[in-house]
Amino acid sequence: MLLKDYFLKKEVHKDKLFYELGYSNSTGKDVLTFCDTLHYLKLALNNNDISVVIITENLLKDIDNTDKGICIVKNPRESFFNLYRYMLDENLFQQVFKYGIGKNVKISKSSIISSKSYIGNNTIIGINVVIEDNVYIGKNCFIDTGSILGNHGILYTQEDGNNKFVKHGGVVKIGNNVTLLANSVIVSSVFSNMPTIVDDYTIIGISTTIGHEAKIGKNCKILGNCVVAKNVNIGDKTIVGSSSVIRENIIIGKDVDIKAGSIVVKDLKDNAVVSGNFAMNHNTMVKNFFKAQR
Repeated sequence: MLLKDYFLKKEVHKDKLFYELGYSNSTGKDVLTFCDTLHYLKLALNNNDISVVIITENLLKDIDNTDKGICIVKNPRESFFNLYRYMLDENLFQQVFKYGIGKNVKISKSSIISSKSYIGNNTIIGINVVIEDNVYIGKNCFIDTGSILGNHGILYTQEDGNNKFVKHGGVVKIGNNVTLLANSVIVSSVFSNMPTIVDDYTIIGISTTIGHEAKIGKNCKILGNCVVAKNVNIGDKTIVGSSSVIRENIIIGKDVDIKAGSIVVKDLKDNAVVSGNFAMNHNTMVKNFFKAQR
């Protein structure tokens, strides 16, 4: 799709093809993104997968020579998501995997399974499970009672001072040998090139929510009543204790131990052990606790 196929002629500063939508750091083939600050513009200009940027006129001076397409509008975020809604309504996003059901799959009669999904061999789907469009589930998985995969999360634009909800048209990808316990929620990504991922052998606890574009590594344990917000990246073999919350866009390394009830608001390196609100080194938290009791 070319910019001129959707935007006004006066808004197209430099026309170019794009096939997907995403953020400044997205990967994919010829991605269009929006940049409302210089920080995100620099990320997009240095990202070879970005082919088109939507910017404000005052950011044009910060672009020297680039082969990327350029669209100039008053509100890049609003224009971007209006384009997103149009492409979603017109089914212009590409299908990323084949739909179907593998061998020896057991599905409860009370569950609702979209025909635009895939369930791998030997997977068990429990009572009252809902699997929406564009959900891929690997082999040997167990999806327990009441779980929801591929639903919408909170994303909105502001128009005339009012909230306007943005539907999620992306993908959920569940690896092999994954366990999703009762009432867990795995939110669909917004963009198909940035799927929400729960990787192989990971266990998601009861009533835990995984936000859009989150990526949970292999052999992780995310225990009950946790919230993992959008675009969180959790490394392999990490444990997230019960009732913990991880804010959006956080990167957590491998073999991290997040104790129960923690509120994580900053990145964590490999092998970190943290607890508390806000989460910090667990030994420091314990020392501070006993010091306060004296």
